Amino acid sequence: MLEGPDPVSGAECPDRGGPAQSVEPRPTPPPRGEGCGATEAEGLRELERAPQLLVRVLGDIDVVGGPLGLTALQTAVVSYIAVHGPVTASGVEDAVWTAPTSNRRKRLANTVSAARAALGAQHLPPLSDGRYRLGDSVELDVHLLEERVAAAATQKAEVAIETLRDGLALVRGAPFGYRWSERRYFVWVDFENAAVAAERLVIDAAVLMGELCLTAGDFTGASWAASHGRLVSPTNPQLTELLMRAFAGGGDRHAARRVFENHRNALAWLDLDEVAESTVELYRELVSSHLSTTALTQAHPGTTA
Repeated sequence: MLEGPDPVSGAECPDRGGPAQSVEPRPTPPPRGEGCGATEAEGLRELERAPQLLVRVLGDIDVVGGPLGLTALQTAVVSYIAVHGPVTASGVEDAVWTAPTSNRRKRLANTVSAARAALGAQHLPPLSDGRYRLGDSVELDVHLLEERVAAAATQKAEVAIETLRDGLALVRGAPFGYRWSERRYFVWVDFENAAVAAERLVIDAAVLMGELCLTAGDFTGASWAASHGRLVSPTNPQLTELLMRAFAGGGDRHAARRVFENHRNALAWLDLDEVAESTVELYRELVSSHLSTTALTQAHPGTTA
């Protein structure tokens, strides 16, 4: 039985200027080729192509791999084309220049020309059939993750774990992030709720990988998956429960309790909903030692595998 104040009720929780969070152990990524994802898979080789240029939106929006860096405006244009391409010039103009702007077509042409010089003409070809598109060697990280989630659905568990881990490794933080000072170029992100679908994709991938790892008894892999999912949604109850089960399954129920405490405090500080009943139930089962290691490998109520 764990000692101390009851985290469910919050008794003895001090007044705060912020959530009084304890420090959670930081999960380490499972070594490639070890644990529940050890099997070499032919299907993975097809997904391991390395793009010459990568447009990243699973975190702050940027473009990596080009010989020269891009300005915020150029990044906005290139990332919009990556997400929506092929796309008309007017489509890009309406997305990036939302305020009244003179000579939008000329500004777009100049911006694309400068970005092409920085990235290479093969990555941003000249306008054809009235539409902008990126080159074949350019990838979008969210598309790479989508490919891996789709591939994992057809693979055996140990192979699917490797595939999902490769995809989740692309996640760096909340999707479609940008600096507030540059928001005028990224209004389209908010208008389109672009981050919502990407966030859901990451959460589903993390939960799936975590459940597969729990079933295989790889609690390190499960905690890594949960922690990567929480990069995009720190207060998500599915991911919180997954992380609690991973720590408890690995024998560290104190860490599982700290995860719960931090989750409860974060919700209170952000004025969000109460802790989900399934999370409270899991916590009580863990601290009372009623949940066996075997039960931890099974999807908890409220968690979808």
